[in-house]
Amino acid sequence: MNRWNRTAITALLLVFSLSGCAVSQGSVTGTLPGTAAPVSAASGESVSEAALMETLFSSYYEGQDSHAFEMLHKKIFSRLIRHWTDAAGFSAASPAWAFDSFTRYDILDPELRSIATHQEIYCCGFSSPDGGSGYFVLSYDGNSLCNLKAAETPYPYDLNANLKAIIAGLEGTSLDLSSISANRVRLDDPETGRSMEAIRFTDSAGRTCFGLFEEDGVVFSGQAPFSMEA
Repeated sequence: MNRWNRTAITALLLVFSLSGCAVSQGSVTGTLPGTAAPVSAASGESVSEAALMETLFSSYYEGQDSHAFEMLHKKIFSRLIRHWTDAAGFSAASPAWAFDSFTRYDILDPELRSIATHQEIYCCGFSSPDGGSGYFVLSYDGNSLCNLKAAETPYPYDLNANLKAIIAGLEGTSLDLSSISANRVRLDDPETGRSMEAIRFTDSAGRTCFGLFEEDGVVFSGQAPFSMEA
């Protein structure tokens, strides 16, 4: 590569980093955890915890097969996470990506329609040695990852990090646990400007419930939260 190309690429990376975006290349693969124990299905039949986890993980973490996930592993993003958290005024010291939390991300209106229909959006958590945690919402366009949103959270907003509470919550729903899928969403109410981070669970019959990331932990609801308010 000649000197001009090296200089041009360095300048391009600097522009993207200052704008909340970065470009990269390369590949890395991720892995998912799993255990086994019995879980009750809504139909009354037994669904093993291993089978339920496999179903949940395959849908919730499918974004880890994407090029966006490969791109995030490059060194530039290890540097950018510190830049982004500092710029946001976060208290987390030495933040690092929680790569196994990486997932596709959708933004829904009160009618549960996707607002982000023309964007490829992902979410990845971060943690720090002092116990801090949070997440970034990232858009991917094939050449770059851009930081759309950053938030510090009281605990990791992730499926596996809250698995015990999530499985307990699912047992109390009417969903068919043998056909369930999960995806990370933000629920927006444009009339009030409020939003809620959640996991949306859906079975093959189209039944839906939400695991809402509230201050003290995951709370299950059969409805989107804004439709429940007076």
